[in-house]
Amino acid sequence: MTSDRETKLRRWWSLAVFGAAVAVYLPTLGHGFVFDDDVLVVRNEVVHEGSLARLFSTSHWEGAGLRADLYRPIPAATYALDHALWGLDPLGYHLTNLLLHALAALLLLWLAWTWRLPALPAGLAGLAFALHPIHVEVAAHVAGRKDVLVTVFLLAALLAHARWRRGGDARWLLLAPLFLAAGLFSKENAIVGLGLLPLQDLLIDRREPVRWRRLAALYGAYALVTLGWAAARWSVVGALASTVVPFLDNPLVEASLTGRWMTALAVLGRGLGALVWPTTLSPDYSFDALPVVRSALDPGFVGSLLLLGLLTWLAARNWRARPAVTAGLLFWAGAIFPTSNLLLVIGTIYGERLLYLPSAGIALAAAALLPAELGIARPRGKAILALAAGLLLAWSARNLHYSAAWESEATLFAWAARAVPGSAKVHHKLGERAMAEGRHAEAEAAFARALAIHDEAFQTHRGRAAALRGLGRLAEAEAALRRVVELRGDDPASHYELASLYRDLGRLEDARPHWEKTLALDPAHAGALGDLGSYRHLQGDTAGAVVLWSRAALADPSNATTFYNLGLGKLALGDRSGAREAWTHFLRLAGPELAPQRAEVERRLGNLAAP
Repeated sequence: MTSDRETKLRRWWSLAVFGAAVAVYLPTLGHGFVFDDDVLVVRNEVVHEGSLARLFSTSHWEGAGLRADLYRPIPAATYALDHALWGLDPLGYHLTNLLLHALAALLLLWLAWTWRLPALPAGLAGLAFALHPIHVEVAAHVAGRKDVLVTVFLLAALLAHARWRRGGDARWLLLAPLFLAAGLFSKENAIVGLGLLPLQDLLIDRREPVRWRRLAALYGAYALVTLGWAAARWSVVGALASTVVPFLDNPLVEASLTGRWMTALAVLGRGLGALVWPTTLSPDYSFDALPVVRSALDPGFVGSLLLLGLLTWLAARNWRARPAVTAGLLFWAGAIFPTSNLLLVIGTIYGERLLYLPSAGIALAAAALLPAELGIARPRGKAILALAAGLLLAWSARNLHYSAAWESEATLFAWAARAVPGSAKVHHKLGERAMAEGRHAEAEAAFARALAIHDEAFQTHRGRAAALRGLGRLAEAEAALRRVVELRGDDPASHYELASLYRDLGRLEDARPHWEKTLALDPAHAGALGDLGSYRHLQGDTAGAVVLWSRAALADPSNATTFYNLGLGKLALGDRSGAREAWTHFLRLAGPELAPQRAEVERRLGNLAAP
């Protein structure tokens, strides 16, 4: 039982932690959609529709026309709710993220008290979680919501489990499995809850009386909801884990086993260091921001081994006297392991978002290491509180500085280019942004920097070719597109782009084999069908051209030019009714840019109608 004074103190700490989390992220309410927000929210038709049945029966990116073996229906459902309330105004989505992050910090504070930590150390843990800049990627990025949700639900499951274990009524027995299930349907790394829950039983509540039958029933419920989630995931995406990992996103997919493990361990040390002071913060760490470790003498690898050894020693030393220290460190280890690349290669070599849930364990362990009677009455207490206050202020300033970078894609990737200049993906993104704004010279330079890091990225060669065409450097654009075809000879779009360049240069004989290759790979490619039809028409093969234009019209019934050409071809073959039908479609589709053709078609249709 807690005294009235303790209850009031806890209320004030709860308000302080929640308020700090809200205050530090208030500026993000003016931010827009960036990075993965486009596919998860802006272009996601399933989210816009808001049907729960579809949200739980489609993969995470499917609503935007992309297929991925990710199954996260609860984050998608929250986006659907935001969309119902706010449409595509990003303010509402950022407000939801802000409140969820504040809730996560509050639940961490309550879990610290549940783990029997004194009010002040627990409060410092909650403030550290609320303000730490390593959490910006999750809290300031709409797409980061999945990591907030999985943390909220797992912390809630731990709280509900402890409440029931300590004599709570049956509602806690029901809520704990429901929270675990919600975590699993938020993100697959919630599977670590199956280890965190018994960890809490064995270390924090080991002296609590055990009702073995009811405890077995509770763990049985955890197993059932996990099996239910696994079955749902398998039915939707056909896999229990991600199976396709691009080299550019995570170079460990092609590293040797030794290189992968050494790099993964070095990355663990990097993450631990970032929890003290994040010298580098970035939305992306793809190739070659963090080079693969190739030597056992690598400083990052050696430093990581020393850090991990220190944590192991702390966990072993404190498991009897201060079990919350051991539990917190094991919480970190269990939460970080599924995303560490030690067991399976995941979609990234490193990401600050991956530290969100594990950092809760470090915060709990650090708070448990503080003296129980922490205060200003003694010099030692003064020094500890001064250091804690200094860190919290420094983290807050760093948080505000970095979260400002998430305002737009332009500010975000400009930041990333400075933070991790060795990332090919960052420079590619800068090139895409410049192209979208018509800055061809800047785009070409960004794509060239990306290719200097990774020359086998066909999409980057393709982007550079488009920039070169915009600059009128057509010979270089041709070389870039020939490289694209060399890298992706099985990609119809690559052949079509090269054919389009040759067409614009008037080199139709060079274009023809690439149109034909495009159609061999994609028989319904409307652009190649239309262009090859025009080529056949110029060669005098009007019948062959009409066949190709007819197929193009079926493949893309929204292209007015195809119906214009089809009408000309039909008329040349003496098919007056076919010409009328094609041109009727043309008139329905033609915009102002086709005004001359519209006038011509209207005149011809008038002639066709005359007796």
